[in-house]
Amino acid sequence: MAESDVVVLLVDGRVGVQPGDRDVLEWLRTHHPRKQVILAVNKCDNAAKADLAASEFWELGLEPRPISAINGFGTGDMLDALVKVRVPGSCRTCCRSSRCAWTRHAAHAAVAGAGAAAAQGGGAAGGRQAAGRGNRWAPQRR
Repeated sequence: MAESDVVVLLVDGRVGVQPGDRDVLEWLRTHHPRKQVILAVNKCDNAAKADLAASEFWELGLEPRPISAINGFGTGDMLDALVKVRVPGSCRTCCRSSRCAWTRHAAHAAVAGAGAAAAQGGGAAGGRQAAGRGNRWAPQRR
């Protein structure tokens, strides 16, 4: 999490907004207030109903991006949003330059969500811990 420039908050679109989602988002806003958060609403498998399924998540104060991991719907748009994140002068991982203009680097991202921790038996508190562990994903450089 500390090395990331953006966080992808992954939530479950079938069950709607859960207390754990709010807990993880609150933790992110408290502990990493300068990091951009992209809200990915997974399990929006029906493209015709994806926006409706994701609309409930507007209450979190972020633009929900409906995606389906099973069929790939919306993942390209979500990755495009992720790649557009540029934080000049903050590249710590690739070139360690304080003057990096991000002309050759992809954004460094962390994935957070209460669902992953709940699957491991952690519940909402585990979600905060999972976010703190900083599972990292970075797109390929172009």
